Amino acid sequence: MTDQKLYQFYNWTNTTKLILPFLFENRKYIDRQWYGFINAFNEDVNKPYLENKIFLVYKYQTEHIVDIELYCRMNKCYFSAYTTIIDDIIYEIFVFTIPTEYIKTIKLIQKGFTYSISNSNKDIISKFWNGSYININKHVFIKPEILKDIGIKKEQIPESDYMIEPWEMLFANINNCTTKGAVCEDSTLFLF
Repeated sequence: MTDQKLYQFYNWTNTTKLILPFLFENRKYIDRQWYGFINAFNEDVNKPYLENKIFLVYKYQTEHIVDIELYCRMNKCYFSAYTTIIDDIIYEIFVFTIPTEYIKTIKLIQKGFTYSISNSNKDIISKFWNGSYININKHVFIKPEILKDIGIKKEQIPESDYMIEPWEMLFANINNCTTKGAVCEDSTLFLF
């Protein structure tokens, strides 16, 4: 991955800043250091058929991936999950549909019209990021004439080196298991 693509991949996207608050009530698992959260995107170049979805990318960390997956699966907008390798690093990607009640708001955000969203929706964004280092006000409360380049164009997950099939992950660390169906040394649970 080029330096520019790497920067885009790891730098907070507008999807992360402005749309995640409509998917989650809090940012518990939106943490890079502890949970390996990388970013949220609105497109995956590897799966173009998944339209109108939000993709959350996590660095695959076996000690936390089960907790993250359970949390994501409990979300009413959860759609699917898959694993991929980009530049020899394994990532877990969770896919969400856009919440029906926020479709218009999210479309406005994606077109760059954040100033036009309702005050209650601006409050949702502000409350979600309250107390974090992200200054969300510059994205939500600016005047329309300044908004030309703020819209979310294509924030894509870069091309994968390899898409991992679920069965491959199931047996990836089988030699580390002590007994069938047991918790492995790396905290990955295998059910047989």
